[in-house]
Amino acid sequence: FPHCLCTSAVLFSCIGGDKTSVLQSLDALMNSLYAGRVNELRLEHNHLRSLPPRAFGSLQIERLVLSHNQLEDLPFDIFVGLKGSLRELIIEVR
Repeated sequence: FPHCLCTSAVLFSCIGGDKTSVLQSLDALMNSLYAGRVNELRLEHNHLRSLPPRAFGSLQIERLVLSHNQLEDLPFDIFVGLKGSLRELIIEVR
């Protein structure tokens, strides 16, 4: 995954990329043998202004970090599929 590091099914980190590389990496993650439960997904410092609806597909993410992006608008159904798994959402700004 470009600009991304998957250390295990427990932690997937994508830092310092752009929207295209993040979305490609998420798609690859959803179609990999790591698909399913991800304890922590970190998408920090990626200059993200938005994410598409259902961006996280069928991933079961417990902790999602979207800090230090430029998020302006999130679709109402962005977190569809995370109900029951998402326990912590972190969005910090500078």
